[in-house]
Amino acid sequence: MHLGATLALLRAHSGLSLRGLAAQVGVSAAYLSRVEHGHDPAPTGERAVAIADALGLPRPLLLNLVDEARGDGTDWLRATPTGRRLASALRRRRLTEAQLARVLAIVERELPLDADERAPSRCALLHPSRVLLRVRASRLEDIWTLATMRLAEGDQAKALLDELGREAQSQTACVGAQTVLSFARAGADTPQACLVHCVSPLPLQAPDAAPPRAVWVLAGIGAGAAGADVLVRVAHLADEGLVRALQDASCGAEAITLVEQLERQGFVGRRGVQ
Repeated sequence: MHLGATLALLRAHSGLSLRGLAAQVGVSAAYLSRVEHGHDPAPTGERAVAIADALGLPRPLLLNLVDEARGDGTDWLRATPTGRRLASALRRRRLTEAQLARVLAIVERELPLDADERAPSRCALLHPSRVLLRVRASRLEDIWTLATMRLAEGDQAKALLDELGREAQSQTACVGAQTVLSFARAGADTPQACLVHCVSPLPLQAPDAAPPRAVWVLAGIGAGAAGADVLVRVAHLADEGLVRALQDASCGAEAITLVEQLERQGFVGRRGVQ
């Protein structure tokens, strides 16, 4: 997930312009633009708090994103002798993704989160009928049309397609790892998603120079923290392993299983479901 692109989506979701957000945070619009395009490093924690307040979002939402981007999320682990020993033990072993997944599974099994701390599954946004595989399309607009046919009907479908086209420059972003995210408030009463995987890369600029092949189209994204949280959770699904695995998925249900694997393990095996 590309931090800058995700910040741009959150800003668009709030309805603030680049200049409007810059004025509220006390920085230049040029600086924010550089952050959103990945030319400047992630904001400091203090500045992330100011951005969250300006966007009307919970501070932890932005702070967690910045921690991930800056690699500061393990500072708390090094604050105690036992934590430092654990970090050192993991580092010395040079664990693979699969081995780290085993460690994560033990932690989640032995030390489960409280119910109010667990993030809802992104898979709840999907349905097998809203997963389109091996699509031949060269324009994002064509993908929006296909997704709209699966997400909505009648007036809602028209409103969804109109909003996606009208707000293309702000409510769509390449979030890295061959993934595009487009969102709209129209099209559904509650958040839902359509996942489209393309045969060939789309001719879009990407922050990591990896042309996108997977497109998430989100409908029914409400205002405020709840809608922003959905955007962030789906942006976390930008993963090249998932994009590769979708090439071999036989149906929508199998694709959703791959998404579940990414949620559960933090990565998707090269040969698909494990």
